Parts: sequence; C-alpha cells; structure tokens
Amino acid sequence: MRGVGHSDAIESVTFRHEEGNEGEKIGVKRGNEGLFGVKLLKRQGQLSALSGQAVSFWRLAPVSPASIKWLTLPSPKKETPAQMQTLGIIGGIAPESTVEYYRLIIASYRRQTADGSYPPLLINSIDLTKLLGLVAAARLPEVTEYLLAELQKLARAGADLALLASNTPHIVFDDLERQSPIPLISIVECACQQAKSLGLKKVGLFGTRFTMQAKFYPAVFAREGIAVVTPDPADQDYIHTKYMDELINATFLPETRAGLLAIVERLKKQADIQGVLLGGTELPLILRDNGGTGIPFLDTSRIHAESAVARILE
Repeated sequence: MRGVGHSDAIESVTFRHEEGNEGEKIGVKRGNEGLFGVKLLKRQGQLSALSGQAVSFWRLAPVSPASIKWLTLPSPKKETPAQMQTLGIIGGIAPESTVEYYRLIIASYRRQTADGSYPPLLINSIDLTKLLGLVAAARLPEVTEYLLAELQKLARAGADLALLASNTPHIVFDDLERQSPIPLISIVECACQQAKSLGLKKVGLFGTRFTMQAKFYPAVFAREGIAVVTPDPADQDYIHTKYMDELINATFLPETRAGLLAIVERLKKQADIQGVLLGGTELPLILRDNGGTGIPFLDTSRIHAESAVARILE
C-alpha cells in the first residue's frame, strides 16, 4: 500500500493497493503503535502511464483503529548523523591527545551504532602555548575569556554541545559553563561517575601541576564521598616536568613510564589509594595499562569521549 496518510479533517483519499476487498478495513502501525486505519470504499482500475498495465486504486475513508487488519511498518532506526547533535571539541591542548580523542570518539560511536556511519564533529584546535601561559600566570579570567571566544566559534559553526579535550582548562570550567553559548561536558564529572561506579573511595590524581594543585577534582569527587590524593611535592614536580617536556611533545619514554609507576606504588603504600585518575589527557598515552600495580587507572580521555558519544546519541 502506498499513498498519503490522513488526518481527521480528510474525508477520503486515494491509495494504490493491489490486494483487498471492498468494505475491508486495513491500517498501518509501527510496533504496537497504530498510525492510521482506513476502509476500502471503491476500487478504481487505471492504466499505468509507465507500464501500460492496469493498477488498482481505492477510495479510502478514515476509520477507528479498532478491529482492522494491520499492515506493519518496520520500527524506526536509530537517528542518523544528520539528526544527531553535533559535538564541538576544543582541541590542540595538546595536539597528541586531540588526535586520541578523535580516535576514541569515532571508535565508541561505531561500536554503539554498528551502521557504518560516523558522528558529526567540529574540532577547534587552539594555541596551547597561549593557554598554558595564562594558566601559569594565574590570569584565570583571561583563560575564561579565551576559551569562551573559542566556544563561540564552535557554536557559530554549528556545534550543539562541546567539550574541552584537556583537564587543565577545567580549572575555569564553572565560570565557562555559566557563559557558554552551548552545553559543556565536564571531564571531571564524567570521571567522578566512573569512579563511583567502580566503588572507589580514595583515588590518586596525576596531571599537570595546575591540575594536581587545583580544587576542581577534589571538589567534584567530594560530593560523591570520594577522596582525591595528590603525590608529594617532589613527585608532583617530576610528573609536571615530564608532562610538559615530553608527553605534550609526543615523547613517551620507558624510563618515564617506570618513574610514573613508582609514584603510583608510593601513593598506594602511603595513602592506600584504590585507583589513579590519569588527569592529564597525555598520560593514558604512556600509561595504557596499570603496569601491574593492582589498581585501576581511570583514563579520563576515554571516559570523557565515551560520555560525549552517549550524549550525541540521546
């Protein structure tokens, strides 16, 4: 059966329908939802302009969905990319982890949809040196202003929601979220929910010095009763130096990995941590497993990316 549907204001319409008897009531539904029902009033034979063969059309009148013969339509598929929200990404902070974010988002999306499509994404790669300079100088209002301007670019380009592909700029996340033209997905909130789901009550935090010494991770995790522990000052210096001199430049050395794992072991012994937050988006690139430490490493990049895919598929 093909043709047009009806509304209550339409008395009758013409449908092409090859099989049926006058007076028969038929209808269309999807799943258990009745879309419309009609009664076959009068059969009309016509010649097809294309084939020259006779085809049958019926005059139809709307009827109640009750007691009719249903023709079932397939259930609707998941939204297509054109119908989905477009995700905006503030990247370049640092470039290597932005590449990893892209890979993670694509992989997560394709696992969840399995239809061969790709998600709609916009990436705004910003100046890492400028951002870190502002953060190091504690010029946080300017950090907010800078990131807000870059988010506005994403919004103008068509992004419906966005994320910051880095932990450090979350130091101004609350101010940024209040002013952003589009909703933001917090890496800290996503990581907190993951830690909660694992039943963790005390976690270590690795990242840049700015991230380890800021309050944005402890404040969010405290709301869920999870303590955040940072390494001692000497270990923080080691992590920060390796991060800035090596990791953001895509240099991943086995001796640096060994040094980071040694800090994990010290935190386990000193603070009895139950897991480690890889609170720098380059850290998972060198700590792709827990190195036999016996506790989970929370890859905040992966958690963030998978949460973002879940949002655009809602």
